[in-house]
Amino acid sequence: MHCGAEEPMTDHSEAHSFVRTFCEALSSHDASKLRPMLADDVEWTVFGPVDYFPFFGNRKGRDSVIEAMCSQIADHLRLVSCSPERMLVDGNKAASLVRVTAEHIPSGRMLAFRLAQFTKFRGGKLIEMRAILDSFDVVEQVLDATQAGVKNVAFG
Repeated sequence: MHCGAEEPMTDHSEAHSFVRTFCEALSSHDASKLRPMLADDVEWTVFGPVDYFPFFGNRKGRDSVIEAMCSQIADHLRLVSCSPERMLVDGNKAASLVRVTAEHIPSGRMLAFRLAQFTKFRGGKLIEMRAILDSFDVVEQVLDATQAGVKNVAFG
């Protein structure tokens, strides 16, 4: 894939394929799959409550992102699926609506939510990612699990 300031992503199917592969790499928690997709100087922010999900927040650099997404997350979530539903590509940027299903490890509860993911690419690698999700809904799903012992939840 050729994407960057000089070579913008114009092939939408190629961009969609990259985002889908990226989601699969995240779901696998496998650093060897995620590492080649990240620029050395990647900036990564997931907006949400770090008290509940310590892998949320801001990370700078490939190693920091790998640590958060492949090591820290494993104590809290097992990603079951991460599927882009909608995507808008403009040059070297993409905005995606992603459906996520994950098991909350401490409670065993299945969590289901959507997030908006804003990405920027350079030279075929991710250089910036910002994710916004309804963190209130996710925390509510976690709290319901720990307080009520309920095991499953469906998309609304």
